[in-house]
Parts: sequence; C-alpha cells; structure tokens
Amino acid sequence: MARASRPCELKHKGETPTPQISYRRLTTFLVLLFIAAVSARAESAGFQTVDSVTAGDERSEKDHKLQGDQTKTQSLNGQTCRVADTNGWFSWELKALPDTAQELDIEFGGERRRRADTVDIFANEIKLATVRLSGGPRAEFYSLTNEAFKGKDTVTVKFQATTGSRIDGIANVSVQKIPLPSIASASKASSTRTNWQFIVNAVNDQHEPKSSGDRLKRHFDWWPAKNTNQWVQYDFAKPSRVSAVEVYWFDDTGIGECRPPQSWRVLYRENGEWKPVAHATGSGCEKDHYNRTSFDPVGTDGLRLDVQMPEKFSSGILQWKVE
Repeated sequence: MARASRPCELKHKGETPTPQISYRRLTTFLVLLFIAAVSARAESAGFQTVDSVTAGDERSEKDHKLQGDQTKTQSLNGQTCRVADTNGWFSWELKALPDTAQELDIEFGGERRRRADTVDIFANEIKLATVRLSGGPRAEFYSLTNEAFKGKDTVTVKFQATTGSRIDGIANVSVQKIPLPSIASASKASSTRTNWQFIVNAVNDQHEPKSSGDRLKRHFDWWPAKNTNQWVQYDFAKPSRVSAVEVYWFDDTGIGECRPPQSWRVLYRENGEWKPVAHATGSGCEKDHYNRTSFDPVGTDGLRLDVQMPEKFSSGILQWKVE
C-alpha cells in the first residue's frame, strides 16, 4: 500500500519544500499578542480599580473587615452611607498593589446643611486630610504614593469624627491604580481665574465624568462670568506634536448657571505668541460626551481653549484631553 505524502515531502526532484505550519503555535502567538494589546490599552485607558468597599453592603463590609464605634448605615439623598455619631469612627481594610502608584477615592454622600462637621481621614494610621462634610455628595482623591505605603498589599482606611462632630456619611471607598501620565495630565493648567488653581486642576486629573452634570467629579468653571470670552490653557511639560483635543463640558442645569459654551476654538503657542490652529474640525458644544476637535499637527509647548460664554449663562469643563 502506497504511503501518503506528508506536507513537506518532495513530490518531484528539485521541488522546494513548503514549511509545515504549527497552527497550535500560531494560535498561541496570536492569543499572547492579543493579551498584550489589551493590557497596553488598559494601562493607558485610565484609572483601574484595585479594590473597593460599598457602605451598607453587608458582604462587602464584612470582607473588608469593618470596625468602628457608634457607627451605622443611613440613607442620605437616596444613597446608603455609613455614618458615625458624635466622636465616632469606622474603618475598612482594602487591598493595594505594592510599589505601584495608587490613590484613594472616597465618595461622600452627606446632606447639604448649615452645620459642617469635620472628619479626619487616615490610611495605615497616616493622616491624609481633615475634611468638612458639607455641600452634599462629592468625591475626593488622595495619593497613596508616599514612601510609607510602598511594599504594602493592604491599606486600612479610617474615618474619625473630630471632637464634637459626626460622620455623615461615606458611600464608597476604593483604591485606584493611577494611569500613566498623558500630555494633558503632565501639563500645568491655568486660566483667567488665577486665584482658583485647585479648581482648574480638575480639567486634567484623568478622572472620567459620567455625565455633564456629574456632581461627584471635580470640575472647573468660569462662573459668575456670562456672555464674555474666557480661556483655559495647558503649559506642556515638554514640547509636543499634537493634532486633536477632546473637551467634556460641565452643565449644572437645575442647580446652577453653567451650560456648554456658545463657541470655542483652539490656540497653540509659537515663540510666545498664541495662534489659532489650522483647519480645525469639530468644536462641538454638546453635553454628556467628549467634543473632539482635530486640526493640522503642530509642534508646541502649550495649548489654549478660547471660549465664548452663552449670553445668560457661564460655562465649565470636567475634562480636557490632548492628542
């Protein structure tokens, strides 16, 4: 019985053999390539949750070793929060990544009221801040990149009411891996409101808004300025070649007087002079998503947004990206 030819066997004298393909190896290679691409994309996509605890979730709080004194859960603004009575405290233990840049994200769910209680926040017994619990729900972010946190795979977060105060209240706490720096996040932000530097820094903090009315995400605005021309700018950490920006406009309809702008344009800096970019397309003024503007590539050390306020409203920005 004649033996069947194998794929690489010569059928004719002088014929060049065809290499036999290992489909298993090829498949493995493609899978590894895909995983690497996904990992690289995730690395630059934004903050990544390492661990989180949700107040009022019995299993979540038990898994995170809830401890405290004079503490309970309570519904505030339709959201379950952990609170503590006068001079009370509570803590949770969360996972962390050793030797990795991380931050602590805290969602406050307190009510708007005249009396502003204060609370000390600790991480592994290190005081991060003293916070005034007033103004309603909001989010705050605290760096865990201090030398004291290096090599730690857990972080105990404690909330201690200051003397005579109570904690009212905390909805969620999470440890977030900080994304790699971008052109925008590495830049120095400034604006016509020079006395509000801590606010203008919100536009490049890399925290993604959920909507234009996201009250938990920090924002920058020009209120009370209306029907005027205003600006905000980035001074780059180093000269870069850029060709697009994306802006997420702030809108506090029903609460305040900020709306998306009437119009805006992008300027770049050349030899200390601000010039409009060429062939700009986009410049949208829509809410609840990023408004992208593309333009001819330019090499520059800074960009500026020149923004025209609406006639009867002011405007603000939740996030501004640069590509």
